[in-house]
Amino acid sequence: MAARAPKATTAKVDESIEVSKSVAPASLFDSVGRTGLNRDTWYVNEEFLNDLRGQRGVRTYKEMRENDPIVGSIFFAIEMFLRKVAWYVEPENDPRADEKNTQAAIDNAEYMEQCRLDMSITWPDFISEIMSMMQYGWSYFEILYKYRNGDDDSGKDKTFHKSKYADGKIGWRKFEIRSQDSFERWQWDDEGGLAGMWQRPAPTYQMLFNPIEKSLLFRTESRKNNPEGRSALRNAYRPYYFKKRIEEIEGIGVERDLAGLPFAEIPAEMLHPDASDDDKATVNSIIDLVKNIRRDQQEGVVWPQAWNEAGQPMYTFRLMNSGGSRQFNTSEIIQRYESRMAMVVLADFILLGNDSAGSFAMSTTKSGLFQAALGAWLDMIQDVLNNYAVPRLFALNGIKDNLPKFRHDNVVKPSLTDLSVYIAAIAGAGGQLFPDTELENYLREQAQLPARETQPEQATKEGNLRDQTLLTQIEQQKAAADQAANPEKYAKMGQQPSGSQVIPPGGKQPGSTPGAPTATTGPVKSKLPPSNRRNTKKDVAANNTGG
Repeated sequence: MAARAPKATTAKVDESIEVSKSVAPASLFDSVGRTGLNRDTWYVNEEFLNDLRGQRGVRTYKEMRENDPIVGSIFFAIEMFLRKVAWYVEPENDPRADEKNTQAAIDNAEYMEQCRLDMSITWPDFISEIMSMMQYGWSYFEILYKYRNGDDDSGKDKTFHKSKYADGKIGWRKFEIRSQDSFERWQWDDEGGLAGMWQRPAPTYQMLFNPIEKSLLFRTESRKNNPEGRSALRNAYRPYYFKKRIEEIEGIGVERDLAGLPFAEIPAEMLHPDASDDDKATVNSIIDLVKNIRRDQQEGVVWPQAWNEAGQPMYTFRLMNSGGSRQFNTSEIIQRYESRMAMVVLADFILLGNDSAGSFAMSTTKSGLFQAALGAWLDMIQDVLNNYAVPRLFALNGIKDNLPKFRHDNVVKPSLTDLSVYIAAIAGAGGQLFPDTELENYLREQAQLPARETQPEQATKEGNLRDQTLLTQIEQQKAAADQAANPEKYAKMGQQPSGSQVIPPGGKQPGSTPGAPTATTGPVKSKLPPSNRRNTKKDVAANNTGG
C-alpha cells in the first residue's frame, strides 16, 4: 500500500500572511538506528589491543612520547609549528545586512577578540593543550566564564576574577583541560549521545563530572561519533613495540659481547632434585653469579677450587666470546622502524639526511604534506570553537545574531622569493595588482614591514584607478584588434587608432618613477605591524563603503 501523503495545513504569520506547511510524520524526527559504536555502559571498546585500551592506552601513549626520541621530535615539531600560527576574529560578512547589522557584527568581533586576549591562559598555550589530542586521540576542556568587572576585587564575592575590561559583560576566564590520565569513564544520554565525562583527578582523586554542555571535546577523527577519536600514534605502536625490544636486545648483546657469555660447569649430582640443601644453595649462588656478571668497576669473581678423584676440576667458570659478526644489522632494523613511525604522521622529513640520503626537493614535498595535515587539524579546532564556544558566549550575553568566527592563518607562510616570482608573473601577463592597500599590507606583513594606513576615501580612489586602468586596457585591445582586421583603413587615415598608447604590464604609466607615490594614493603612511586580526573596525568600514 502506498504511503499516505501528509496533510497540508496553513499557519498565520503576523495575523496577515498565510503560509502553507506540511506536517511530517513523527517517525522522521526519531532516531531509528545507531552509529554502531562498540561501547558498554561506561567505556568505548573499539580498540582491539588491550595495551591500548582505557588507562593502559593512556600510559602506553605517554611512554611513547616521553621515552622515544623520534616520537618526541615529531610532537616537538607539531607544537612549534602550531604555536607560530596566528589566530584572529572575523566579523560576520553578510552582503544582505544593513548598516546597523554590519556595525553590530563589527562590535561583536571586537568583543570576542577582547575575550580571547583577556583569558588567564595565553592562546598559544591553549592550542598546545588542545594538540594533546594528537597523542591520545582526544582532549577535553571545561569552559570557565567570568564577569568583566575590571581589576578591583574590593567587596567582590568568590565569583570575581580580574579582567582588563569593566563593562559588566560575561567573558571567558579560560578553557581548562581535563587531562586524559584523569579520565575515569564516559556518560551517555538516552539516545547514545555523549552527556559528559567522569574523571578522578589528582591530588584528591575524587570523582567529578564534566557535562558536555559546559565543555569542548576535540578529536582527531569522529568516526562512529567516538568521543575518544584515534591517536595519531596508533599505527606507530607496532613499529615502536619491535623497535623498543630490539634496542633492549641490542644493549644486552653489546654488554655480553664486551664481557663475554658467562659459562659455569658444576657436578651433575648437585643439579639433582635430591641434592642436599648445601648443594642447592651453592647452585643458586652460581646461577646468580652467571646472571649478574658485568664489566664495571666492581667486576671480579671468587671461585671455589676443587678436584674430583680423577684430578679434574669440579667447578669451572669462563667467558665465551662471540664468534664473528652477527647475522642481522640491528641499526638498519631500528632505522626502518623509526622511519615507519615518522611516516604515520607524515613527519618522515625529519629523518632526511640522517642516512646521507634525500634531497632538498624531497624535503620540501614531505614537509608540505606535513604542514597540510597540520592545517587540517587546525580546521577541526576552528570548527569546534565556532560551533560551540562562540554561540555559548554570546548567548550568555543575550546575543544570537551577527556572531563572529575564529580564523587561523596558514601553518607556513609562503617565502618572499615565491611571492615575488608569482607577482612578477601576474604583472608580466598584464594583471593590475596595484594600487591596492590591502594587498600591499599583506605583502608588507610577509616581510615583517610596517603596514600602510587604510582610509575609506583612499580605498575608493584606488578602486576607481584600477577600474579606469582596466577600461583603458580593454579599449586599447579593441583598437589594436580593429587595426589588425582593417590595416588598409588605418593606412589611408595615416594615423594610429585612438587609445593606442601601450601601458606596460602591471599598469605602470609611461614616465613614472618606480616606487614613487601616485596622485591617487598619496604619500605612504606607515604604522607599527598589525596584530593577527585581519579585519579591524576601520578595515571593515572601508570595505562596506565600497573600498
